[in-house]
Amino acid sequence: MKIAQLKAFVQIAECQTYAEAAENLHLSQPAVSIAIKNLESEVGGKLFNRTTRQLELTPEGRDFLPVAQRLLRDFHRAGDELKSRFIKGEGSLTIAAMPSFASSMLPKALGEVKGKYSNVTIKIVDIVMDKVVQHVRENRAELGFVFEPENLTGLQFYPIFLDEFILVLPPQHELIKSELIEWHHLTQYPFVAMNYGSTMRTWLDKKAADMQLTLNIVAEASQFATIGQLVKESVGISVVPALCQEQMQERGLECLSLAHMGFSKAVGILTKTRANLSTPAQFLLDSFLNKKRS
Repeated sequence: MKIAQLKAFVQIAECQTYAEAAENLHLSQPAVSIAIKNLESEVGGKLFNRTTRQLELTPEGRDFLPVAQRLLRDFHRAGDELKSRFIKGEGSLTIAAMPSFASSMLPKALGEVKGKYSNVTIKIVDIVMDKVVQHVRENRAELGFVFEPENLTGLQFYPIFLDEFILVLPPQHELIKSELIEWHHLTQYPFVAMNYGSTMRTWLDKKAADMQLTLNIVAEASQFATIGQLVKESVGISVVPALCQEQMQERGLECLSLAHMGFSKAVGILTKTRANLSTPAQFLLDSFLNKKRS
């Protein structure tokens, strides 16, 4: 059953003549007649009684008329709502992001999205890196803001900047006065790390292994905020992304650059491969990429 057949049926039922129905539909009378014959063939019976003087609905046709009218209304309403989503930017946008990114760089960008698409509803899922990847992979988020994952199967990564990791120390720590900090200096102090098995921890362990060093890990946590609090209480020192610098400094911690130690990772936007993004999601992606190019 096609929309064109429903339109022809409703028009003929309301006009009671093929000529007027064809004129309203901007079709020829033979085209309208064929549409009705095909519809009757599909449903298995006549919908109109035809005489030389008038055209009347059969009992089955009368029962079907309100159904056909409702279907057409729903069809037109669905089309109007879809157009509205494109024109007004209505709908929803779900984003998964690392908490450090969600609280620093993302709010301003989302303000631009709301300025362009005021009717869109934005949902931010601020979770650890590994779960950001999972959310995008499982279509639970259109975009993910994350460090570049090791496994990009089925995913597309758009780098936007390089994050240099930093050393986080409690106030008055003796390393603050050091002119140059090397990796072997970090092994001399208790160390607070991300949980074993996390991507961040894997990177840290690999870096230490490459340097043939062993960190004295005394505590683990799944969130950088927790790591910052542990450092503040002098449980140990830590290495975190520069994205976390503001929240670490808000806790009164000292943050020292480790750029000379070659420990950096690309931060970017994650989507499904060949994803058909919503209009607001595409706008947000393009906004970050255009700023990178400029």
